[in-house]
Amino acid sequence: MTLIDLLKGNVSYALPSIHPLFAIQTEPNGSNHTAQFAESARQPGAHAVALQVSKGLAAAGFRYLDDESFAKAVNDAFEDEMRVFGKA
Repeated sequence: MTLIDLLKGNVSYALPSIHPLFAIQTEPNGSNHTAQFAESARQPGAHAVALQVSKGLAAAGFRYLDDESFAKAVNDAFEDEMRVFGKA
């Protein structure tokens, strides 16, 4: 099993963001950026997991855009985190 990592750089210092991870079944020694991982990633089970995660992320994004109180809570949490880490 290998975790999928979505790199986002320093964008998280400029606006609220998340760093989602999800796992797919992999062949032995199939860590990220290997031929074994590429083979595992093209399997139907990996596609099903990616689609499920994508739907959840899309739902969260839609809620942020559609629900003012949710968006405010996200933005407030972001500002609090930036203050804690001295980035505000």
